Amino acid sequence: MSKQNSGEIQPIKLGDITKKFNKKEIKDMYFERISTGFPSLDQVLGGGIAPGFTVLGAVSNLGKSTFVLQLAENVAKLGIPVLFYSMEMNATRIASKAISRRIFVNKATYEDDSITADNLLSQEYMSKISEEKWSEVQRAIGDVQKALDNLYVVEGGEDMNTANHIVENVNAFIKKENVKPVVIVDYLQILQSENKSGIRADLDDNIRILKRLSNGNSDDGLEEGAGIPVIAISSINRTYYNKPLSMEGFKESGSIEYSSDVVLGLQFADVGREVDDGKGGKKEFDMNEAKAKFDRDVVIIPLKQRYGACGEPAAFTYYAKYDYFEDGIEKEKRKKKQDKNKIIVKEIKKEAIEKDNNSKLEIENKEVKKEGVIRPKKKTKTKVF
Repeated sequence: MSKQNSGEIQPIKLGDITKKFNKKEIKDMYFERISTGFPSLDQVLGGGIAPGFTVLGAVSNLGKSTFVLQLAENVAKLGIPVLFYSMEMNATRIASKAISRRIFVNKATYEDDSITADNLLSQEYMSKISEEKWSEVQRAIGDVQKALDNLYVVEGGEDMNTANHIVENVNAFIKKENVKPVVIVDYLQILQSENKSGIRADLDDNIRILKRLSNGNSDDGLEEGAGIPVIAISSINRTYYNKPLSMEGFKESGSIEYSSDVVLGLQFADVGREVDDGKGGKKEFDMNEAKAKFDRDVVIIPLKQRYGACGEPAAFTYYAKYDYFEDGIEKEKRKKKQDKNKIIVKEIKKEAIEKDNNSKLEIENKEVKKEGVIRPKKKTKTKVF
């Protein structure tokens, strides 16, 4: 697409656009929302992610990369291509996380009894595992290969470390595959800029380019009209490590507040609140204690939605050791199913015991009848009126 001078750009008559809102043409203006695979988050987003620029921010070591990777897997399972630009993790590490996550989900115990991504990359550990565990690994690998054929990882490097590099790569993918992908960037603060104007200015430059990419009106090579969902991870202000996240947390992160269409904050569910101290009292929330838990209660808060409301947060349980986020709605369904299964098992055991007792009584009666022994009837007291 050739660049135009500002004088050549023609104003658009809004009245002409409104004419398209008729039964025949309105369908051409719909934008499709793509399910994130997380029912709670889909509710927050009004049905899923849409073309536009979305930013997810959180404190360090809370699972930002893990969350967007799991989201990428969910989208890829729908048959939609996902380009995951990883500025930190290599593809091998990402694959080990995906396999570990699948092993954990397949076991369905939701307890600390599975295989971690680090285990999978440890020669010492893998050389000693049992055949049963090897079967778990092989099953998970098969599941991952089958489900993630549409997930592409692009590793960062000298030739892939700016927003312009990403735009060029996305444009090449669209031309080759003739399909629009979902783009995920991990993460904004690591991207460099060709302008070299300073950290904040460089960040603003990259945000501007990624925003254009999401709108489909980039001057940097993307085919015009190819608006696509772009999701970028961002760090936040350190002052928000122990208090509820707000848009203020992104103030030092360039123009995120103004350029993004959606801003999401990932944080602990109890941050900024008093929590039980285990002794019948209350104490202040401690992030280090929360991070030490096997299952962490976290929420994703909608801080900005350009075309929607910022309502209730989406609840998750984060099993950090196994790189898995369990959606709150799905967890509630699982718990109800487990409770129902417990009742069924209890009833089956009760029926089995009754059947066993009846069988024993029947055998006993047969033996008594065979021996010709008449059992005395129990004496009953006669009531006198």
